[in-house]
Amino acid sequence: MQLNNGNMTNNYIRVRNIGDLLRFVKKCEKFPKQNLKGIIGKVTKHSANIIQREHSIDIRDYIRIVDSSSLKHVLSGHPEIKLFDLLLISLITTEPDVMGLGKKENTIVYKKQISDTFFYVEFIRKGKKELVMQTFYKRKSRPK
Repeated sequence: MQLNNGNMTNNYIRVRNIGDLLRFVKKCEKFPKQNLKGIIGKVTKHSANIIQREHSIDIRDYIRIVDSSSLKHVLSGHPEIKLFDLLLISLITTEPDVMGLGKKENTIVYKKQISDTFFYVEFIRKGKKELVMQTFYKRKSRPK
């Protein structure tokens, strides 16, 4: 993986804003057979420390990604998720209301109430040091 003008090469694309996200989505649509990966960012030290302390899993130096297959799953299987919701992944994962291991092995679940309640699940790829979006959905929050 090498930087090339601020974007990543070798099927990795940095996703920092809505423009990057739109380019990544268009590239995934244009090349559906390639396993493209959008890099959301590095796992924060704070998140890594919580997972290490509470679950004895070391995710320091991992990167958080959305790959083309998980993007297709979320956008086609969860119509409540809109493209701009994907920009909330960084907020949901760095400032979750609840974070813990998922029911499936090697998954982490994040829950965050913003206007609705968002659930973000990622798979831990230990060999590649990646946290990959597995699913993402939201539920209407109940009025208080």
